[in-house]
Amino acid sequence: MDEPFWNATIEELKKGFSDTEGGFQCVICGRYFEEGLIFKSGEQLMTAVKAAAHHFRNEHGTIEHQLLNLDKRQSGLSDIQRDVLRLLMDGADDEAIAEELGFSSVSTVRQYRFKFREKAKQAKVFLTLMEKFEEKEGKTTIHKGAKMVDERWITNEKEEAKFLDTYIDKTTGRIKQFPRKEKRKIVILKYLTGKFTPGQTYTEKEVSAELKNYYDDFATLRRYLIEYGFMQRNSDGSSYWVDATVGK
Repeated sequence: MDEPFWNATIEELKKGFSDTEGGFQCVICGRYFEEGLIFKSGEQLMTAVKAAAHHFRNEHGTIEHQLLNLDKRQSGLSDIQRDVLRLLMDGADDEAIAEELGFSSVSTVRQYRFKFREKAKQAKVFLTLMEKFEEKEGKTTIHKGAKMVDERWITNEKEEAKFLDTYIDKTTGRIKQFPRKEKRKIVILKYLTGKFTPGQTYTEKEVSAELKNYYDDFATLRRYLIEYGFMQRNSDGSSYWVDATVGK
């Protein structure tokens, strides 16, 4: 498997394609479907996202098939574990699996079911530890007002520098293109938050005027700053402010 596969999130792997800048990319072969274009398959016309899904089904089958065909080094599964999982995914019952694989007892299949659930728990613990390690290594901080906090917020300094270099014009400081992917979007919103003084109150007009210096669609930026918790506002929308905990 190449970079598109290993860079994809779990949700993207389940779909078979990742949501990239301006389009969608197959996680297996890397084929790109540009958003805004119409794709044709036989007599059927499809949008980019539908074409990406159609491509995966027709060229690669199911993601389960692709994952189960990974070698032991990549999947962490033994040959027998892979065989049991494949039969379970195919809908076989415990008795049929025991007979197919030559187990002496149906209880052996049940033991594998238990082991798989334990393996999933262990994977969750390991992923959490690795995210915390990468967070500390990159000195990434998540401000107290952050909303919908998950792996999208975890970036290190190297990643942030790369995203800023990609999306921010070095000369003007303006956003060249607002990113679609969540992790990159959060980095850009964090950059914009730095243009405001924590604790100072701004009117909506002042916020819009400042954001317009960096992107023409300032209304979208203002909305995202609120939605992601980088900026707060009162109930009638007359006052905006950046909480002092942002960046700490």
